[in-house]
Amino acid sequence: MTESFSPSLSVVIPFYKCESTIGELISRVSALEPQLGRIEVVLIDDASPNLEPSLIESLSHRHASLKYFRLPRNRGQHYATLFGVKQSSGQNVAILDCDLESSPEDLPALIRELTNLDCVVAKSQVKSKSGPVRRTLRLFYAQLLTRTFGFDIARAGISSFSYCVLGPRAVAVARDLRLTTLPFSVSLIHSSLRIGSIEVNAVPNRSRASSYGVAENIDTALHTLLFSGKFLRLVLIRLLLIQFA
Repeated sequence: MTESFSPSLSVVIPFYKCESTIGELISRVSALEPQLGRIEVVLIDDASPNLEPSLIESLSHRHASLKYFRLPRNRGQHYATLFGVKQSSGQNVAILDCDLESSPEDLPALIRELTNLDCVVAKSQVKSKSGPVRRTLRLFYAQLLTRTFGFDIARAGISSFSYCVLGPRAVAVARDLRLTTLPFSVSLIHSSLRIGSIEVNAVPNRSRASSYGVAENIDTALHTLLFSGKFLRLVLIRLLLIQFA
């Protein structure tokens, strides 16, 4: 991006194996400028393999407000997302998955909710087409997080922050966090921020599976459980001691 400007909104897109969808996504985000004002797109390439440099060059020519960063090695969606928030310059920041399952056209509705909230999470009623192993892991993970935080996070619709908007207070909290693979949503929930959700439409992408596999999700879950509360740390320590014995 050669021109310096103050965007009304920064849209952070963590990017991994999304070559077939990223161009359309950025075009649809940019088309919202008449409604939302100047938009800065922050594209974080999580060391995506076989990425053609010509794709990024083409996107940069078509979208002058694009910021592109490539991580030296794959760090996972949560690290890439938080890195993008730190590199953004807007007072409000939106976070979008790269796979087009979430519609960027819902952004105006999410941003309107920032009048009364610091963070608005998009909640979809579309059931995931993940396999039984992934679904079981997600259910177990959600139950443990619910026990840790003392309320039903999944029912509240804020179990995932992969599509959300952050107001100025939430952005300030996120930018002050240390870069880690721990989901930054855990830190936001622990803070005094006002967090809510609204229902949006989602279209399952039949063209490809999730770019992050089961192993990456297990690694993220373990990091979250280790750092999110005393109860879960004690459970994990006991399991490790039993295994050692």
